[in-house]
Amino acid sequence: MNAIIESLNSIAGLLSILIVFIVAIISGKSMSKSKISEEASNAQQRAIAAMQAELMLLRGKIEDIRKDNVHLNRIIEVIRKALERRGIIITISDNSVDIEDNKKSTTISLHEEEIA
Repeated sequence: MNAIIESLNSIAGLLSILIVFIVAIISGKSMSKSKISEEASNAQQRAIAAMQAELMLLRGKIEDIRKDNVHLNRIIEVIRKALERRGIIITISDNSVDIEDNKKSTTISLHEEEIA
């Protein structure tokens, strides 16, 4: 009878060790999944922050370029008016620049200048 009780005790001990082992494996996997998702979330937040910083930088550059463009357009207009007072008329279109004075007219295509 003692042998049977000892056998049952050892079987119960083995079952309890097996249950603890299975629970440890399952909880380890769930903890690693939650850690992976937490790390992925942190990486995503860092990537979003980096993209927002880059976006702000690009917006600043666009604003600087816009200001430069306005300034250059003003300079071109002043030069055009100064030359017009001397009898030289400059007309700037999308694809060409026409220069006229009292004696002759010249047209230069912007595409020709890009090639040269």
